[in-house]
Amino acid sequence: VPWTSLLATMFTATGPNAETGLNRPNGSSEIQRRMPDQVQIVFYAVLSDKILIWVISRSQFLVREIAISREQLTKEAQTFLSLVTSPSSDLNRLRASARTLYDILIGPVQDQLVAGKTLCIVPDKILNYLPFAALASSKSDRYLIDDQALLFSPSASVFLLNTASATRKQERTGEKLLSVGDPDFDRSLFGSLPDLPSAARE
Repeated sequence: VPWTSLLATMFTATGPNAETGLNRPNGSSEIQRRMPDQVQIVFYAVLSDKILIWVISRSQFLVREIAISREQLTKEAQTFLSLVTSPSSDLNRLRASARTLYDILIGPVQDQLVAGKTLCIVPDKILNYLPFAALASSKSDRYLIDDQALLFSPSASVFLLNTASATRKQERTGEKLLSVGDPDFDRSLFGSLPDLPSAARE
């Protein structure tokens, strides 16, 4: 299968190997086991003549193959980026471009995306610059952000590392914060509070 060799780069390191001290890659079953219930990962690999899209959750692991050249995908993405960043863009062209990219990147896996779950998008190459939230379905005419909460990660394993870190922080009690600044407040409301002349310098 042409995409199997990409799995090693998809599941990047998550922890040190006890013998070598080097990071070791995770397998797909380990990724699935550690996935939060409320998240699906949508992982892209842009190859010279196709895009591979993985959808991963605790209950599924699948891949879709879309025949499109890297050059054509780059052209479509650059057109959309040019339109979305220009205040004078024609809105009809912008919408059409958003639909085209949605059909390429989201359409092939749309039936696998579960409503109410967060999508963790792992982009590749030109897709790193793409505002996925602004892509629009050609069927419903809704933006992706209307139907799915989105977050982004450079890899599946980085997402899992950050998830584990956030979980550990949730379990802590008595977390403290020291905040230092130069206060600016309404003197008519807080007339008894003195200035802090050294706060800006500190």
